[in-house]
Amino acid sequence: MHLKNKAFTLMEMLISMTVISVLMVASIPLITQMSKIKTGMDKNVIDCINNNTSTDWYDIDAAGATTLPATGTSCYGAVIDVTYNREKAFNTAYWAAINGTSAQKIMAKRILRAACDQGGTKACDYFIDTCRLNGSTSAPYCDDTTDYTDISYYLHLIRNTTTNQGATYIIDQLTELLPQMPTKLVNEAFYAKTVNPNANNNLAYDIAQPWVYIQACNNGLTTGCQRAYSSNYSKSCYQIKNNWSTAPSQVYKIAYNTAGASESKYCNMSSLASAAIMGCQAMTAPQWAMTNYNDCYYGRYNNYNNTCSTIFSSWPQAPDGTYNLTWAGSTLATIIPTACPILSTDCIDQG
Repeated sequence: MHLKNKAFTLMEMLISMTVISVLMVASIPLITQMSKIKTGMDKNVIDCINNNTSTDWYDIDAAGATTLPATGTSCYGAVIDVTYNREKAFNTAYWAAINGTSAQKIMAKRILRAACDQGGTKACDYFIDTCRLNGSTSAPYCDDTTDYTDISYYLHLIRNTTTNQGATYIIDQLTELLPQMPTKLVNEAFYAKTVNPNANNNLAYDIAQPWVYIQACNNGLTTGCQRAYSSNYSKSCYQIKNNWSTAPSQVYKIAYNTAGASESKYCNMSSLASAAIMGCQAMTAPQWAMTNYNDCYYGRYNNYNNTCSTIFSSWPQAPDGTYNLTWAGSTLATIIPTACPILSTDCIDQG
């Protein structure tokens, strides 16, 4: 028997080794990719999603209330990992909430809800961003009515009594965001304010207020000025103060037509009287044209600046100076500029 029939020839061995080397080189990228996939996912989140049960920590019957899952379970680890943004936990939950199967999406969103309730800011940002980017164009705008995995859940919590950490964070964020007029977030906040649960007594009520449009107008957003004008929120300093009791004294944009045109004007917001009295001091043609809504009108209507004495009685802190008195009327033609010794004990009635 010849030796060549029992073993590889040297040439055959070289060819075999070459083929094996090529295959190994080709497999390296695949091995690396699989390694990245494995290390790019949070095991607790994956296991919790795959277990597909949340009966002990997510209560649909109690309007979406959550608690921490039982210690030692994968869902406990998942919620804690997302809350504190450990490793890839949030990214894993986010990916599953967007790309998973229907069941996986529900579980991922429940993990995010529970994490947000515990104060996990990235989880809370998910609900803000989802509404802002993917909300509906009609009511309900951002309300998942079947599972409470949405921003609407937080907006409907009872105001002044909720201890939900996520709700506090979300309201703080929306306070900054709404004056930028993100349409879907604004729509959802103002809608949630007036519908149950807890209509007109929920967290949305605290932020869905005229100051949103007043500040939006101040930010130079025409849509804000248009809404502020049509709703009688900012046609005068008096209106701004009347619609926003805590408005600070500063320069405001006074809206004066339906197109959203505005003028800048300093408003003294110490009181309604100071807003109208000082607002009446700085009038322009567009403001005079709003005969029943400008500061001089409100000054006369409320008897704030009819005379020097009424200025003093309605605003005792008013400085001495020349004031536009309205005892003869509140139009440009009837205003009477008069020196008023407000701080003097012999303040004399004018007119």
